[in-house]
Amino acid sequence: MRSWDIAVVGGGIVGSAIAYELCVAGLGVAVFDDSRWPGKASVAASGLLIAGQDGLETTRSGRAIGESLRLYPDWVARIERAAGVAVHYVPGSVLRVAANEAEEARLRAVWKEAQVAHAECDWIGPEELAQILERPSTFRGAIRFLSEATVAAERLLRALRQVCMANRAMWEDSAVREIRHVRGGWELVTSTMTVRAAELVLACGYRTVQWADRLGFPLLLHPVRGMAYRVLDPRAGSAAVVAGAMHAVSQAEGFVIVGSTVERGQGTPRISASTFARLRTRSLAAFPWLQHEPVVEVRCGIRPGSRVGRPVVARVPQGSGLIVACGHYRSGFALAPLTARVVREIVFGTSRSDGARWFAFPSS
Repeated sequence: MRSWDIAVVGGGIVGSAIAYELCVAGLGVAVFDDSRWPGKASVAASGLLIAGQDGLETTRSGRAIGESLRLYPDWVARIERAAGVAVHYVPGSVLRVAANEAEEARLRAVWKEAQVAHAECDWIGPEELAQILERPSTFRGAIRFLSEATVAAERLLRALRQVCMANRAMWEDSAVREIRHVRGGWELVTSTMTVRAAELVLACGYRTVQWADRLGFPLLLHPVRGMAYRVLDPRAGSAAVVAGAMHAVSQAEGFVIVGSTVERGQGTPRISASTFARLRTRSLAAFPWLQHEPVVEVRCGIRPGSRVGRPVVARVPQGSGLIVACGHYRSGFALAPLTARVVREIVFGTSRSDGARWFAFPSS
């Protein structure tokens, strides 16, 4: 039986980022990624890296996202150098648009507040906005935060895995069937192997709650199903447009990912024709230029909602050598660099960042 320093259960963006951070720090890492499960939140991710509803967030989670977005440029640059591939990180590419007078007033108020807070942001008028979008637009304007960005989600996931494996990580594409707490660490059992690790990180999205139940500690998560779809739009530029609850994010090769639904309490990764029809209607009301573009794919994933209103990235108090990283809801990609750094600090016992305080295990 082979032994590792760390076992990470979960190969989505949170688990992959953690595995990368620990690999490059010199630890032996084994990653268990159930590639057959269709409900990963990362499956339906658009790669939109934003800080909450308005870009200025004073909540604990909002401050954490802001800190993580500041880490992104250097983090991505290191990954790209190590992997030798581009992940198409584009800062300042998110346009929060106003479709009517009320939305314009709200976004202008946010813009003024951002100026007082010395946040780097621009107000973009309707004519300039139409030029950026490269198409006629009825939007009354937009606010753009330079810290907000987009990234090619699938490319980033592949690059993280590539760097991990180059650093001799084991990446097992099968489900963990059993986890046992044994003397000196943990044993993880799949259909083909048993692996031992000194420490265990549970970072498998909403399914982390299932392991919490089995291992006997509380974890306040709830499922939120999200559906998105891709269209082929050869005219799509590099901008991402956020209009209220809808977004349209340009990707490579002329694709645009459009979404998304918020289906609370739904933990089954099932694509419903009626739900897709409602999503399509709402998204075309926001982005009418997409109505003639062909839909090439529909995806859904189960987001890990947190009942404490924020992620939990911490040691489990009653679990020796057990760390959880879950509850990121819709911000897994945005929070990936900070989450990975906090886990590294926990493992090595180094000086704690604010992230460790923001993500602490709930006291009750």
